[in-house]
Amino acid sequence: MNTLQIGTYRHDAPAGWDELDPAQLCYIVPRMLKGMHKGAARLLFTQQLLNVRWYKPRLWWWWWVKMAPDERHHILQLADWIFEDNPKQNDFIIKQHNGLHGPAAAFADTTAKEWGVADGWFQKWQQTKSTEALDMFVAILYRPSPNCTRVPYNGNNFAHIEKVKRWPLSMKLGIIINYRHVRRILELENRHVFGNSAGGGSGNGGNWYDVLLSMAGDKFGPLPDTENTNIRPFLRELDHRLEQQKRAEEKNPS
Repeated sequence: MNTLQIGTYRHDAPAGWDELDPAQLCYIVPRMLKGMHKGAARLLFTQQLLNVRWYKPRLWWWWWVKMAPDERHHILQLADWIFEDNPKQNDFIIKQHNGLHGPAAAFADTTAKEWGVADGWFQKWQQTKSTEALDMFVAILYRPSPNCTRVPYNGNNFAHIEKVKRWPLSMKLGIIINYRHVRRILELENRHVFGNSAGGGSGNGGNWYDVLLSMAGDKFGPLPDTENTNIRPFLRELDHRLEQQKRAEEKNPS
């Protein structure tokens, strides 16, 4: 948390995505994805971080106008982190909603197959911004959890997507931007994988199935076991193999 101290006024404000509450996340994320101008966004986001409510606009603006310029600048800096890339964000802020639970921090409970299909729908949403892609992406990651543990991924069972369709759009977009930050960790850890565009496939699995098939064998076992391997060690091994392949090609160019 960042602490704002102006005279006798003292207030704590979130200093990272993992410190936002769901309401703040759902307000900020849609405006970020729409590419809102940073100048206007900084003021609006600062109001959210400080929990300044819109039912007291006159009080806010009176307070703002009376401030010294250096005090205004200091306050606006509270929102600057929102516009920065954050490679340390490895957890999902929205843990659960309406009986559906999301992945554990850093994809600790996410399989290679599950992640590949989810990432495929994520990429499809980035290209098309379609409602179908957004709902499928969220439904893959957020699943029923009768015992506080998500049920295993089943590509043939998406009955819970009807719940996801009723979620607020702002919440689903919040999951998108949250996922971008968590995914960034995987990118930094596995530069050969993402540099070769091997991460993720199309919305229905696409070339990710070919990646899974090529990785099945001595390391992870037959294809079913490979598909159920945690995504972190899977990507590390894939990255290692791609690195070796690249070195071999550089040593013996065709």
